[in-house]
Amino acid sequence: MRITTVATRRTLICALGCVLVLPGCSSSEGTTSAEAVETTLASGVVETTAAPPTEATTTTVSPIAPFIGFWNGDFGDLLIQQVGDEARIAYECCDVGGIRARVVDGALVGWYEDSTGAGRAEFRLLPDGTLDGRWHLGEDGTWNEAWDMAPVADREPAPELEAKLTDDAFYEGLRTD
Repeated sequence: MRITTVATRRTLICALGCVLVLPGCSSSEGTTSAEAVETTLASGVVETTAAPPTEATTTTVSPIAPFIGFWNGDFGDLLIQQVGDEARIAYECCDVGGIRARVVDGALVGWYEDSTGAGRAEFRLLPDGTLDGRWHLGEDGTWNEAWDMAPVADREPAPELEAKLTDDAFYEGLRTD
């Protein structure tokens, strides 16, 4: 069988592609969901074919993403924001304290500083969507388990919390180990 027109070739190619279950094939007038590529043959005939499929892209979700947001709990309001591969946390207690943290083994772990001192803090996201937090003063203090929080959706964070998150000098001065 000899194919004499480009339209017939396109229809035949698409029909064969549909039989082979190729992605992006459509039986309507030789069009596909892929972008078309036109080629001018030596004979002057313009041939249209489907472009090769593009590689799928993957999106990586930051491990910090589930923690980002506005929370309220044992020490008042707390706001978490991602900056690079770290989290900045501002909290209402103790003259607006701050934490510089990273995700380690599924927990947000870092160092805090506020008007009462400095030390370690950890937060784990629980299945019910709340945060289970704990902290200790200094290098080797005893863990205090009372820093639990729930997300806040019915109001905005205080301007002081948002301002604290923009204080680069404060967060750069906190430990990250």
